[in-house]
Amino acid sequence: MSHRLLIATYNLSIFAVFFPLNMAILWVILRCKEFRNLWAYRVIAHIAVADVVLLIVTASAGLMTALGKEIPGFLTNVLFATSISIKETQFLLSLALAINRFIVILRIDVLDKPALYHTLIAISWLTGIGMITAALMTLRSSEYVLLAFYFTGDFLFYKAYESIAFIFNIAVSGVSMLLYVIIILSINLKKKAVSRQEFYLFLQAIIPFLWLLTIEGLMYFKRSDAIDSALFGLLFNLFQRFVPAVHVIIYLVFNRYGLMSGSFMSQLLGNYVEKWRSLLHFCGILWGVFSRRNPGSAGLREA
Repeated sequence: MSHRLLIATYNLSIFAVFFPLNMAILWVILRCKEFRNLWAYRVIAHIAVADVVLLIVTASAGLMTALGKEIPGFLTNVLFATSISIKETQFLLSLALAINRFIVILRIDVLDKPALYHTLIAISWLTGIGMITAALMTLRSSEYVLLAFYFTGDFLFYKAYESIAFIFNIAVSGVSMLLYVIIILSINLKKKAVSRQEFYLFLQAIIPFLWLLTIEGLMYFKRSDAIDSALFGLLFNLFQRFVPAVHVIIYLVFNRYGLMSGSFMSQLLGNYVEKWRSLLHFCGILWGVFSRRNPGSAGLREA
């Protein structure tokens, strides 16, 4: 019981704190021209959208854990398919960010950058959406394991999909890792001058990438039955559900002290506070309307 309440509180807290912050970061990037003009921040905006999807899954898992029962079957099917397929989109967008850092830091100018990034982003989303659609079309069963705190299910070629997805994610991670190693070697061996902003964007790319790689290692231990189901559930919630939080924390930390700290943080915090102020104001209006239409409601609640 204590584990269940702890996991429920953890998941719901992540959604409550980092969903509005994630939306605020996305809003700032889309609204501010100086961020929109940088491909790194465009890719980060797409990562933020993927995080929104993951946060919805996290909130749903938290609610089911808190209530001790599943939501209607169709929604469970969608959440299961999304939870297992959004990873491919995350890994591909992480690769796009690694390629961006590789091109910028090594000063590679021979590529058609807009075409390259548009292609990478399109492939990232088409892969994830395609896998979600395929899973839903061939789904046999799905459930949220209340005792282990994760989604599971079965669809046509599910075992083959797990193996292929693992190999795919590791291959994409290998390419990203190779690019990061080349970047680090280039900086160290050639004493390449890297601006503070470029260095911070490099850290914003590699730290979440290493976090994703840790989660994939955890999935490998589960598939090979090298980890207990209950322990996997706890670790999975700790790492996988925290992915959007990692992104938000990294963005805030490195943009707080980076070259763009003033505009980024002022717009982000201003938007965040304003959104909550508007929400509270709207709730106050609804409460006032409800109270006027139901003058006896206060007495009923006190009785």
